[in-house]
Amino acid sequence: MNEVFLNPEIYGFYYFIKQIKGVDLSLIKQAVSIYDISLGQKYIPENNLIEYVNSQEKYVTLGAADQNRLFGVGVSFVASDIERSNYNKELNQFEKILDLNDYKVGIIKSIAVLPDFRHRGIGTSITMKSEQKLIQLGSNLLFAISWDSERPDSSKRMFEKLGYENVSTIKDYWTKDSTLKGYECPRCEKICHCQAIFFLKHVN
Repeated sequence: MNEVFLNPEIYGFYYFIKQIKGVDLSLIKQAVSIYDISLGQKYIPENNLIEYVNSQEKYVTLGAADQNRLFGVGVSFVASDIERSNYNKELNQFEKILDLNDYKVGIIKSIAVLPDFRHRGIGTSITMKSEQKLIQLGSNLLFAISWDSERPDSSKRMFEKLGYENVSTIKDYWTKDSTLKGYECPRCEKICHCQAIFFLKHVN
């Protein structure tokens, strides 16, 4: 059953947090558009998103929507052994912080909300529901990657409010990836030179 959020007397609309499935073609296209606007053109192509929504044993693909329109989207996943090892190298490349290989790690990586619907708690609702799903899939450590956009609506502030610990900042985090895959940063316009902030949250 979908969860209902927001009082329409305050915000003017309801929205639901729902799992996006392979049959939700309209929501998938809307999700790709939200990612293009918020995180950069081609950051998550449609074929990748379709793969995610059809692999629910690994990926958590959530949308904030009313009956017809998507306002926000989030993709999270349980890291495989190889993915966990790669993130472990990134996390500890400058100093020893934590060995991710000691945990089953849930990755929260791509939360995005349409510009006109930010500052309404939508990103927070998606993140909190993603946490619940990742824990249900067995995660005992949550690892969030935040784009340091320096905007007041950045995910950095959201993760801090949700109890995540800011453990590392990586400069030019997406530079190589954006060069190879050709996606365009909404801040840098072409190749991304933004820095990423790594957050950790232990699951009790």
